[in-house]
Amino acid sequence: MAATFEKANTYVFAALIIRDREVGGSNPLAPTNNSHSIGQTSVTLEADVAVLAGENRFTAYTFNRDNVKSRDATLSVIGANSLRRPGTAYVLAIGVNTYSNQQYNLKYAVADATAFGDAVQRAQQQIANYERVEVASLVDEQATKANILKALKLLAETETNIAADAPAALQKLKATQPEDAVFIYFAVHGTPHGQRFYLLAHDLG
Repeated sequence: MAATFEKANTYVFAALIIRDREVGGSNPLAPTNNSHSIGQTSVTLEADVAVLAGENRFTAYTFNRDNVKSRDATLSVIGANSLRRPGTAYVLAIGVNTYSNQQYNLKYAVADATAFGDAVQRAQQQIANYERVEVASLVDEQATKANILKALKLLAETETNIAADAPAALQKLKATQPEDAVFIYFAVHGTPHGQRFYLLAHDLG
């Protein structure tokens, strides 16, 4: 899919294509990129977007460097029934009782994360909206920053390789498709910093 933004009389800072309420593709265009500089009459964004069976509603828009949003451009595409596929529900449950710095240890975080995974699995199996329910649990020493980020990247398909010694939970995660669902649960410490709130992995230091 391609979206062209006409009369781009200022830098295009970010441009996105959205399917329904999900980001189908995005491509931030840096102000230093001369091909998208001031005075250019149009900017074209191309993104690979999966088409589902039934109606697919797409919206494209952009922001300039002053964070002013353009008007929406919309498109509706009807996907053939042959495109229909069963979905998978992925449950990523993260809990840390034992931290590398023991003064942060907790008592019930792992039990909470495990209970959440079990509860979602039972509920989804009863509802039967998805062909499979995969529960991937990262607890205690497995719930490192690297492993948590790896899990998210596997689901987002920004990474596909898994090391042979990686936790078994990571082996369950695949690149998600539009028909899939992802449930993420954290039972860990958290801390504010500035205007952000951070979750603390096992290896907090």
